Amino acid sequence: MRIGFDAKRAFFNFTGLGNYSRFIIRILCQYFPQNQYIFYTPKPTGDKDILPEVALRNATTRLPYSIISYLQLHSLWRSWWMGNTFEKDRLDIYHGLSNEIPQRTTNKVPSVITMHDLIFLRHPELYKGIDRRLYTYKYQKSCERATGIIAISEQTKWDLMEYFKVPDEKIRVIYQGCNPIFRKNYLEDQIHLIKEKYHLPDTFMLNVGTIEPRKNALSILKGMHIASIDVPLVVVGRATAYKQKLEQYIRQHDLQKKVIFLHDVTFEDLPLIYRLASLFIYPSIFEGFGIPILEALVSGVPVITSTGSCFAEAGGMNSAYVTPGDDEALGHKMEEILTNEKLRKEMITKGLKHAEQFEDSKLAHNLISYYEEISGVKV
Repeated sequence: MRIGFDAKRAFFNFTGLGNYSRFIIRILCQYFPQNQYIFYTPKPTGDKDILPEVALRNATTRLPYSIISYLQLHSLWRSWWMGNTFEKDRLDIYHGLSNEIPQRTTNKVPSVITMHDLIFLRHPELYKGIDRRLYTYKYQKSCERATGIIAISEQTKWDLMEYFKVPDEKIRVIYQGCNPIFRKNYLEDQIHLIKEKYHLPDTFMLNVGTIEPRKNALSILKGMHIASIDVPLVVVGRATAYKQKLEQYIRQHDLQKKVIFLHDVTFEDLPLIYRLASLFIYPSIFEGFGIPILEALVSGVPVITSTGSCFAEAGGMNSAYVTPGDDEALGHKMEEILTNEKLRKEMITKGLKHAEQFEDSKLAHNLISYYEEISGVKV
Protein backbone atom coordinates (compact mmCIF):
# COMPACT_ATOMS: atom_id res chain seq x y z
CA MET A 1 0.00 0.00 0.00
CA ARG A 2 1.22 3.53 -0.86
CA ILE A 3 0.29 5.92 1.96
CA GLY A 4 0.77 9.68 1.94
CA PHE A 5 1.00 11.80 5.08
CA ASP A 6 0.84 15.51 5.78
CA ALA A 7 4.22 15.57 7.54
CA LYS A 8 4.57 19.28 8.28
CA ARG A 9 4.01 18.87 11.99
CA ALA A 10 5.97 15.64 12.13
CA PHE A 11 9.06 17.61 11.14
CA PHE A 12 8.43 21.04 12.66
CA ASN A 13 6.07 20.77 15.64
CA PHE A 14 7.48 19.50 18.94
CA THR A 15 4.29 19.34 21.02
CA GLY A 16 0.86 17.68 20.71
CA LEU A 17 0.12 17.55 16.97
CA GLY A 18 3.76 16.92 16.12
CA ASN A 19 3.96 14.11 18.67
CA TYR A 20 0.83 12.52 17.24
CA SER A 21 2.16 12.74 13.66
CA ARG A 22 5.47 11.15 14.61
CA PHE A 23 3.67 8.47 16.62
CA ILE A 24 1.49 7.42 13.68
CA ILE A 25 4.40 7.42 11.23
CA ARG A 26 6.63 5.47 13.60
CA ILE A 27 4.23 2.66 14.47
CA LEU A 28 3.13 2.12 10.86
CA CYS A 29 6.69 2.03 9.56
CA GLN A 30 7.67 -0.31 12.38
CA TYR A 31 4.82 -2.82 12.12
CA PHE A 32 4.08 -2.53 8.39
CA PRO A 33 7.46 -1.88 6.71
CA GLN A 34 6.21 -3.47 3.48
CA ASN A 35 4.16 -0.33 2.73
CA GLN A 36 5.52 2.69 0.87
CA TYR A 37 5.20 5.96 2.75
CA ILE A 38 5.36 9.48 1.29
CA PHE A 39 5.85 12.51 3.56
CA TYR A 40 4.48 15.79 2.19
CA THR A 41 6.20 18.79 3.75
CA PRO A 42 5.96 22.49 2.76
CA LYS A 43 9.67 23.22 3.22
CA PRO A 44 12.99 21.36 3.54
CA THR A 45 12.98 19.24 6.65
CA GLY A 46 16.44 20.09 7.96
CA ASP A 47 17.37 17.62 10.70
CA LYS A 48 15.49 14.42 9.87
CA ASP A 49 16.68 12.73 13.04
CA ILE A 50 13.39 13.73 14.64
CA LEU A 51 11.88 10.70 12.85
CA PRO A 52 13.09 7.18 13.66
CA GLU A 53 15.39 5.42 11.21
CA VAL A 54 12.70 2.87 10.30
CA ALA A 55 10.47 5.71 9.04
CA LEU A 56 13.14 7.35 6.92
CA ARG A 57 14.17 3.99 5.44
CA ASN A 58 10.68 3.33 4.12
CA ALA A 59 9.67 6.79 3.01
CA THR A 60 9.98 9.42 0.32
CA THR A 61 9.77 13.13 1.11
CA ARG A 62 7.84 15.48 -1.19
CA LEU A 63 8.49 19.23 -1.27
CA PRO A 64 6.55 22.06 -3.01
CA TYR A 65 7.18 22.97 -6.61
CA SER A 66 10.23 25.21 -6.97
CA ILE A 67 8.22 28.28 -8.06
CA ILE A 68 5.94 27.96 -5.04
CA SER A 69 8.96 27.55 -2.80
CA TYR A 70 10.57 30.60 -4.40
CA LEU A 71 7.48 32.69 -3.74
CA GLN A 72 7.32 31.42 -0.14
CA LEU A 73 3.76 30.11 -0.59
CA HIS A 74 4.36 27.02 1.53
CA SER A 75 1.11 27.20 3.46
CA LEU A 76 -0.96 27.65 0.30
CA TRP A 77 0.72 24.63 -1.27
CA ARG A 78 -0.19 22.54 1.77
CA SER A 79 -3.76 23.82 2.00
CA TRP A 80 -4.60 23.91 -1.72
CA TRP A 81 -2.23 22.47 -4.32
CA MET A 82 -0.61 19.57 -2.51
CA GLY A 83 -3.60 17.35 -3.30
CA ASN A 84 -2.91 17.68 -7.02
CA THR A 85 0.12 15.38 -6.64
CA PHE A 86 -1.66 12.46 -4.92
CA GLU A 87 -2.80 10.74 -8.11
CA LYS A 88 0.55 11.35 -9.77
CA ASP A 89 2.25 9.73 -6.78
CA ARG A 90 -0.12 6.75 -7.13
CA LEU A 91 -1.29 6.92 -3.53
CA ASP A 92 -3.70 4.29 -2.30
CA ILE A 93 -4.71 6.56 0.57
CA TYR A 94 -3.80 9.97 2.01
CA HIS A 95 -3.89 10.67 5.75
CA GLY A 96 -4.17 14.24 7.02
CA LEU A 97 -2.71 13.91 10.50
CA SER A 98 -3.72 17.26 11.97
CA ASN A 99 -7.35 18.28 11.41
CA GLU A 100 -7.26 19.13 7.70
CA ILE A 101 -6.70 17.89 4.16
CA PRO A 102 -5.96 20.00 1.05
CA GLN A 103 -8.84 21.95 -0.48
CA ARG A 104 -8.03 20.50 -3.90
CA THR A 105 -7.94 16.70 -3.83
CA THR A 106 -8.79 14.19 -6.51
CA ASN A 107 -11.70 11.85 -5.82
CA LYS A 108 -9.58 9.01 -7.20
CA VAL A 109 -7.43 8.96 -4.04
CA PRO A 110 -9.37 8.23 -0.82
CA SER A 111 -8.43 10.29 2.21
CA VAL A 112 -8.56 9.98 5.97
CA ILE A 113 -8.34 12.89 8.38
CA THR A 114 -7.49 12.73 12.08
CA MET A 115 -9.59 15.14 14.13
CA HIS A 116 -8.05 15.86 17.51
CA ASP A 117 -10.62 18.08 19.18
CA LEU A 118 -13.11 20.91 18.73
CA ILE A 119 -12.13 22.76 21.89
CA PHE A 120 -12.38 26.09 20.05
CA LEU A 121 -16.14 25.47 19.70
CA ARG A 122 -16.81 23.84 23.06
CA HIS A 123 -14.80 26.48 24.94
CA PRO A 124 -14.80 29.54 22.64
CA GLU A 125 -13.68 31.80 25.50
CA LEU A 126 -10.20 30.29 25.20
CA TYR A 127 -9.71 31.41 21.57
CA LYS A 128 -9.69 34.60 19.54
CA GLY A 129 -12.73 35.11 17.31
CA ILE A 130 -10.72 35.10 14.09
CA ASP A 131 -9.05 31.81 15.06
CA ARG A 132 -12.40 30.18 15.82
CA ARG A 133 -13.81 31.18 12.44
CA LEU A 134 -10.71 29.99 10.57
CA TYR A 135 -10.60 26.64 12.37
CA THR A 136 -14.32 26.09 11.90
CA TYR A 137 -14.11 26.73 8.16
CA LYS A 138 -11.00 24.65 7.49
CA TYR A 139 -11.87 21.71 9.72
CA GLN A 140 -15.51 21.42 8.71
CA LYS A 141 -14.63 21.54 5.00
CA SER A 142 -11.95 18.92 5.55
CA CYS A 143 -14.41 16.63 7.33
CA GLU A 144 -16.83 17.00 4.41
CA ARG A 145 -14.16 16.18 1.79
CA ALA A 146 -12.50 13.29 3.64
CA THR A 147 -13.52 9.73 2.80
CA GLY A 148 -13.23 8.76 6.46
CA ILE A 149 -12.47 10.43 9.78
CA ILE A 150 -10.36 9.22 12.69
CA ALA A 151 -11.35 10.71 16.06
CA ILE A 152 -8.73 10.35 18.79
CA SER A 153 -11.43 9.81 21.45
CA GLU A 154 -15.13 9.15 21.85
CA GLN A 155 -15.41 12.72 23.11
CA THR A 156 -14.03 14.07 19.82
CA LYS A 157 -16.38 11.79 17.90
CA TRP A 158 -19.42 13.16 19.73
CA ASP A 159 -18.22 16.73 19.20
CA LEU A 160 -17.86 16.11 15.46
CA MET A 161 -21.41 14.77 15.35
CA GLU A 162 -22.76 17.65 17.43
CA TYR A 163 -20.98 20.66 15.92
CA PHE A 164 -20.24 19.54 12.34
CA LYS A 165 -23.16 17.10 11.95
CA VAL A 166 -20.80 14.36 10.75
CA PRO A 167 -22.65 11.04 10.47
CA ASP A 168 -21.69 8.37 12.98
CA GLU A 169 -20.70 5.86 10.30
CA LYS A 170 -18.07 8.19 8.84
CA ILE A 171 -16.05 8.30 12.09
CA ARG A 172 -13.74 5.66 13.57
CA VAL A 173 -12.27 6.15 17.06
CA ILE A 174 -8.61 5.12 17.07
CA TYR A 175 -6.65 6.16 20.13
CA GLN A 176 -3.14 7.53 20.29
CA GLY A 177 -0.47 5.84 22.37
CA CYS A 178 2.54 7.38 24.02
CA ASN A 179 6.17 7.29 22.99
CA PRO A 180 7.89 3.95 23.86
CA ILE A 181 10.42 5.90 25.90
CA PHE A 182 7.81 6.03 28.68
CA ARG A 183 7.46 2.22 28.77
CA LYS A 184 11.19 1.53 29.11
CA ASN A 185 12.72 0.06 32.24
CA TYR A 186 15.23 2.39 33.86
CA LEU A 187 18.00 1.63 36.33
CA GLU A 188 17.87 3.18 39.78
CA ASP A 189 21.15 4.96 39.03
CA GLN A 190 19.63 6.60 35.94
CA ILE A 191 16.62 7.79 37.92
CA HIS A 192 18.84 9.12 40.72
CA LEU A 193 20.91 11.13 38.23
CA ILE A 194 17.75 12.87 36.98
CA LYS A 195 16.69 13.60 40.55
CA GLU A 196 20.03 15.28 41.15
CA LYS A 197 20.07 17.07 37.78
CA TYR A 198 16.76 18.84 38.43
CA HIS A 199 17.18 19.13 42.23
CA LEU A 200 13.97 17.23 42.88
CA PRO A 201 12.69 16.44 46.38
CA ASP A 202 12.36 12.87 47.65
CA THR A 203 8.56 12.97 47.36
CA PHE A 204 6.55 15.21 45.04
CA MET A 205 3.38 15.55 42.99
CA LEU A 206 3.72 16.15 39.25
CA ASN A 207 1.88 18.14 36.59
CA VAL A 208 2.99 18.09 32.93
CA GLY A 209 1.73 20.29 30.10
CA THR A 210 1.80 23.81 28.74
CA ILE A 211 1.20 26.23 31.59
CA GLU A 212 -1.99 27.82 30.23
CA PRO A 213 -5.54 28.45 31.51
CA ARG A 214 -7.08 25.34 29.93
CA LYS A 215 -4.65 23.09 31.81
CA ASN A 216 -5.93 24.64 35.04
CA ALA A 217 -2.84 24.27 37.25
CA LEU A 218 -4.22 26.97 39.54
CA SER A 219 -6.71 24.41 40.86
CA ILE A 220 -3.81 22.28 42.08
CA LEU A 221 -2.39 25.20 44.03
CA LYS A 222 -5.77 26.00 45.53
CA GLY A 223 -6.29 22.36 46.47
CA MET A 224 -2.86 22.25 48.13
CA HIS A 225 -3.69 25.35 50.16
CA ILE A 226 -7.18 24.19 51.20
CA ALA A 227 -6.01 20.72 52.26
CA SER A 228 -2.69 21.93 53.72
CA ILE A 229 -0.70 19.56 51.52
CA ASP A 230 2.98 19.52 52.52
CA VAL A 231 4.18 17.41 49.57
CA PRO A 232 5.66 19.78 46.95
CA LEU A 233 4.38 20.12 43.39
CA VAL A 234 6.63 19.97 40.32
CA VAL A 235 5.18 21.64 37.20
CA VAL A 236 6.85 20.71 33.91
CA GLY A 237 5.94 22.65 30.79
CA ARG A 238 6.26 25.71 28.61
CA ALA A 239 5.30 28.91 30.39
CA THR A 240 2.72 31.39 29.09
CA ALA A 241 1.32 34.56 30.64
CA TYR A 242 -0.88 32.32 32.81
CA LYS A 243 2.17 31.46 34.90
CA GLN A 244 2.07 34.97 36.37
CA LYS A 245 -1.34 34.15 37.84
CA LEU A 246 0.09 31.02 39.44
CA GLU A 247 3.05 32.93 40.85
CA GLN A 248 0.75 35.54 42.33
CA TYR A 249 -1.28 32.87 44.11
CA ILE A 250 1.92 31.19 45.33
CA ARG A 251 3.13 34.45 46.91
CA GLN A 252 -0.25 35.26 48.45
CA HIS A 253 -0.50 31.86 50.16
CA ASP A 254 3.15 31.31 51.05
CA LEU A 255 3.65 28.31 48.75
CA GLN A 256 7.08 29.34 47.46
CA LYS A 257 8.81 26.33 49.00
CA LYS A 258 6.14 23.91 47.77
CA VAL A 259 6.10 24.62 44.02
CA ILE A 260 8.90 23.95 41.51
CA PHE A 261 8.63 25.05 37.86
CA LEU A 262 10.74 23.22 35.27
CA HIS A 263 10.73 24.69 31.75
CA ASP A 264 13.88 23.11 30.32
CA VAL A 265 13.24 19.38 30.72
CA THR A 266 14.44 17.33 27.77
CA PHE A 267 12.11 14.74 26.30
CA GLU A 268 14.60 12.01 27.23
CA ASP A 269 14.55 13.08 30.89
CA LEU A 270 10.77 13.35 31.22
CA PRO A 271 10.01 9.62 31.70
CA LEU A 272 12.43 9.46 34.63
CA ILE A 273 10.77 12.46 36.28
CA TYR A 274 7.46 10.61 36.00
CA ARG A 275 9.10 7.60 37.69
CA LEU A 276 10.14 9.76 40.62
CA ALA A 277 6.66 11.24 41.21
CA SER A 278 4.28 9.95 43.89
CA LEU A 279 1.15 11.35 42.24
CA PHE A 280 0.26 12.85 38.87
CA ILE A 281 -2.38 15.59 38.76
CA TYR A 282 -4.01 16.74 35.51
CA PRO A 283 -7.00 19.01 36.25
CA SER A 284 -7.45 20.17 32.64
CA ILE A 285 -10.79 21.66 31.66
CA PHE A 286 -10.99 19.90 28.29
CA GLU A 287 -8.80 17.75 26.02
CA GLY A 288 -9.00 15.76 22.83
CA PHE A 289 -7.42 12.83 24.65
CA GLY A 290 -4.84 13.69 27.34
CA ILE A 291 -1.56 11.93 26.55
CA PRO A 292 0.16 12.97 29.83
CA ILE A 293 -2.41 10.84 31.68
CA LEU A 294 -1.30 7.79 29.68
CA GLU A 295 2.37 8.68 30.16
CA ALA A 296 1.82 8.71 33.93
CA LEU A 297 -0.05 5.39 33.95
CA VAL A 298 2.62 3.52 31.97
CA SER A 299 5.23 5.06 34.30
CA GLY A 300 3.50 3.51 37.32
CA VAL A 301 2.14 6.75 38.79
CA PRO A 302 -1.42 7.11 40.16
CA VAL A 303 -3.48 9.82 38.45
CA ILE A 304 -5.99 12.46 39.49
CA THR A 305 -7.69 14.15 36.54
CA SER A 306 -10.97 15.80 35.62
CA THR A 307 -14.48 14.49 35.16
CA GLY A 308 -16.10 14.87 31.74
CA SER A 309 -14.42 15.28 28.34
CA CYS A 310 -12.20 12.34 27.36
CA PHE A 311 -10.38 11.91 30.67
CA ALA A 312 -11.97 8.61 31.69
CA GLU A 313 -11.02 7.16 28.30
CA ALA A 314 -7.36 7.93 28.97
CA GLY A 315 -7.34 7.29 32.71
CA GLY A 316 -9.56 4.23 33.05
CA MET A 317 -11.73 3.13 35.94
CA ASN A 318 -9.06 3.31 38.64
CA SER A 319 -7.78 6.84 38.21
CA ALA A 320 -9.39 9.49 40.42
CA TYR A 321 -11.69 12.15 38.95
CA VAL A 322 -12.66 15.57 40.26
CA THR A 323 -15.01 18.15 38.74
CA PRO A 324 -12.95 21.04 37.28
CA GLY A 325 -13.15 23.99 39.65
CA ASP A 326 -13.93 21.93 42.76
CA ASP A 327 -10.63 22.83 44.42
CA GLU A 328 -11.63 21.53 47.84
CA ALA A 329 -12.45 18.08 46.44
CA LEU A 330 -9.17 18.07 44.53
CA GLY A 331 -7.20 18.91 47.66
CA HIS A 332 -8.85 16.15 49.69
CA LYS A 333 -8.31 13.62 46.88
CA MET A 334 -4.58 14.50 46.81
CA GLU A 335 -4.39 14.00 50.55
CA GLU A 336 -6.22 10.68 50.39
CA ILE A 337 -3.95 9.15 47.73
CA LEU A 338 -0.72 10.50 49.22
CA THR A 339 -1.50 9.07 52.66
CA ASN A 340 -3.02 5.72 51.63
CA GLU A 341 -0.27 3.45 50.33
CA LYS A 342 -2.64 0.54 49.71
CA LEU A 343 -4.81 2.75 47.48
CA ARG A 344 -1.74 4.06 45.62
CA LYS A 345 -0.52 0.54 44.84
CA GLU A 346 -3.95 -0.53 43.63
CA MET A 347 -4.21 2.51 41.35
CA ILE A 348 -0.74 1.83 39.95
CA THR A 349 -1.42 -1.86 39.23
CA LYS A 350 -4.79 -1.29 37.59
CA GLY A 351 -3.53 1.77 35.73
CA LEU A 352 -0.78 -0.29 34.11
CA LYS A 353 -3.38 -2.85 33.07
CA HIS A 354 -5.63 -0.18 31.55
CA ALA A 355 -2.69 1.24 29.57
CA GLU A 356 -2.18 -2.06 27.74
CA GLN A 357 -4.98 -1.20 25.30
CA PHE A 358 -2.85 1.70 24.01
CA GLU A 359 0.14 -0.43 23.01
CA ASP A 360 1.73 0.39 19.65
CA SER A 361 1.03 -2.91 17.87
CA LYS A 362 -2.70 -2.80 18.62
CA LEU A 363 -3.05 0.78 17.41
CA ALA A 364 -0.99 0.14 14.25
CA HIS A 365 -3.24 -2.76 13.29
CA ASN A 366 -6.34 -0.65 13.98
CA LEU A 367 -5.03 2.01 11.61
CA ILE A 368 -4.15 -0.38 8.81
CA SER A 369 -7.52 -2.09 9.12
CA TYR A 370 -9.24 1.27 8.66
CA TYR A 371 -7.00 2.18 5.69
CA GLU A 372 -7.92 -1.11 4.04
CA GLU A 373 -11.61 -0.49 4.66
CA ILE A 374 -11.47 3.04 3.21
CA SER A 375 -9.20 2.32 0.23
CA GLY A 376 -10.24 -1.23 -0.69
CA VAL A 377 -6.51 -2.12 -0.88
CA LYS A 378 -5.14 -4.94 1.27
CA VAL A 379 -1.71 -4.76 2.87
